Amino acid sequence: MSTPLLIRLFISYLVFALMIDLDGHHVQCEVIVASNTTVLKYCPYFENRIASPQLRLANCSWFRNQSCCLQAEIDAIFQETIPLFNVNEQCRQSMSYLMCYICSPDQKDFYTDRRLTICDDMCQDIYDNCYNATYKGDPLYYWYRNGREFCQGRQFQIGQYQTGKCYSIKRYEHLINLYQTSHASKCLTPSYLYPACFLLVHIIQFILSSSTTIMTLFQSGF
Repeated sequence: MSTPLLIRLFISYLVFALMIDLDGHHVQCEVIVASNTTVLKYCPYFENRIASPQLRLANCSWFRNQSCCLQAEIDAIFQETIPLFNVNEQCRQSMSYLMCYICSPDQKDFYTDRRLTICDDMCQDIYDNCYNATYKGDPLYYWYRNGREFCQGRQFQIGQYQTGKCYSIKRYEHLINLYQTSHASKCLTPSYLYPACFLLVHIIQFILSSSTTIMTLFQSGF
């Protein structure tokens, strides 16, 4: 196997793990990237900027490896959530999942012309979980008879999950499960080490973005 091919395989399927033991703290900073198979994703909600790692994302954390939002932005939109009162935990979680669409790196599939398209199954899940929540002084079911009416009442467009052109948290269940598993299985990283992890991600991104140049040098024999 040639040296350039080995380099291409290494860069394409790079899995980088840094383990640090500092002052008795066990710290794990994991970055998983794949240069030649990674597609740049654009964020129409944020004027088509490119999704990037946000390791300090406290909300919608399953998007931290590739996120359209910054923490300050998700904080701001969480303050603008639909004014529901007397909500249970399931309703609160459903509303959080809904607001996380601004962090999804797949926004181009369901956010166009400043309109959000939500999958009908997610509309119904939100309605079912928030059925008894108070909205404008009355139960939610007083205002809307089902999930479709709820989403239409919030000026959302509605799509079918099978089309891949609408937002549904079901699309990200594997990321949520992966995040919850990894979060539960390792010690909490001290906050002062997050900048180091963030810098590490960008160093790897720089190396990967230079892969074409490296390959050219090897092929030309320098």
